[in-house]
Amino acid sequence: KPLATMGGTKDMDKAHDDAANAVLSAMTEKMGGAPGGMPEAGGNLSAVRGEDQFGRTLWEKGKNGALVVVKYGAAWCKHCPMMLPEFGAAARRHPEAHFVLADVDTLPETGKDIRFTPTFSFYRGGVKLDEITRTSPQQLRDHVWMHAPDKPYVPDEA
Repeated sequence: KPLATMGGTKDMDKAHDDAANAVLSAMTEKMGGAPGGMPEAGGNLSAVRGEDQFGRTLWEKGKNGALVVVKYGAAWCKHCPMMLPEFGAAARRHPEAHFVLADVDTLPETGKDIRFTPTFSFYRGGVKLDEITRTSPQQLRDHVWMHAPDKPYVPDEA
């Protein structure tokens, strides 16, 4: 399932989708698969590679005031997989927000400002509202809740 159609030529969109799906697959594989961890690609979860796709995703997903939560990570990051289950759970609990996995190694401009991985940044309308690093699952839950609009919360299934 393609993550998103980002505009431009069909070949470029397919290349971006394939690359982003590869990032998502690699991250979920590190966690031992998607069940109970990451939701399937699509809906309110995507992965991006490259500055163009990152910028378009922030704009498209946040242009109507929606919250966009970006998890900056890297394939070499030992701590990044530990936060993926909570990131996936947050995506399920907050369907009105959009969650993005971003590989800092594919973002030369944006990545230069990321000092730690994973880093979670919160955007609305393309503007960064907040950023947390060296975080726990509870801190991520709290920050998503704090920045999410007043819409129904979807609790975790028991």
